[in-house]
Amino acid sequence: MQVVRRGLELLDQPFCTNARLQAILVADPATAAGLLRLANSAFFGVSGEIQTVATAIRVVGHRRLRALLQHLVVGKLFETLKGSNTLVRKVRRSALAAGVACYEIGEQSLEQDGDELRVIGLTHNVAEMAIVCEAPELYSLAAQIRSPRARYAESPRLFGAGFNEINALLLGGWRFPASCVTAAENWSRPVSSWHGDNKRYSAAAFVAATFAAAWLDRTEEVEAITRIPAAYAHQLSVDDELLMAAYRRIPDGIRELEELLSPA
Repeated sequence: MQVVRRGLELLDQPFCTNARLQAILVADPATAAGLLRLANSAFFGVSGEIQTVATAIRVVGHRRLRALLQHLVVGKLFETLKGSNTLVRKVRRSALAAGVACYEIGEQSLEQDGDELRVIGLTHNVAEMAIVCEAPELYSLAAQIRSPRARYAESPRLFGAGFNEINALLLGGWRFPASCVTAAENWSRPVSSWHGDNKRYSAAAFVAATFAAAWLDRTEEVEAITRIPAAYAHQLSVDDELLMAAYRRIPDGIRELEELLSPA
C-alpha cells in the first residue's frame, strides 16, 4: 500500500496537482484497478463509467479521492480479518456495523459527510483488529468485556497500552487525516476530555461503536437508541428518528460494504 500512502501524503501538500497524483497512482496496477473499482461503485455516486485514473481524479475531486484511497487501505486491512475465528469475525463485523451507522448519520445530516464518517466507523477499532489477528488468545480477555467503553478503559491493564493510543498510532502511520486519528483516539473517553477541532467525528465514532455492540448483541432498536446520551446526539445534530434509521440499516449495509471492500 506504499503507493496509496504516497497519494495520501501528496493530498496533504498545498501544491498537490492532478498530474502528480496520477503519476503516483498509476505506478501500481493493483492500486489503479482498486481506485477505478471504487470510483465506479454505487457508493460514491459518480455518474457514467470512469475508465482511467486521470478521469477519476478529475471527476471525483481531491476530497473524495482521499476517501477512495482510505477505503483502499481499509479494504487491505479487512483482507487480514477473514477466517473462521469467532473473535476475528466479531471484530470485523463490529467495524462494518460502525461504518454503516457512521455513513447513514453523515448522509442524513446537514453536513453530508457520509464518505468521511464511513471511514471513521470502519477504523474506530483498528487496535482491536490488529491485536485479534496477532494475539487472539490474549485478545479474548478483552472480548469478555461487552461494553466498548469499558473494554477500552481496561485495555492499558491488559495490553500495556490503551486501544485509544494504538488506534491513533496506527492511523497516523497510515496517513489518515487528523480528524480520523483524533476520533479513533477520543471516542471512548468522556466528552470533557476530547481534544481536536472536529468533535463531531469523535461523537460519530462513539455512536457507531455503541450501535455496533448493540447490534451484535441483537438489541432491539428502541433499546439501542437509549444507549446514546443526549450530548452525543446534540454534537451530531441528529434526533432519535435518524438514529433509529441508521441502526436499522446495519444488516443490509454490512452486506453492501463487504462487496465494496472486497477486491474484485
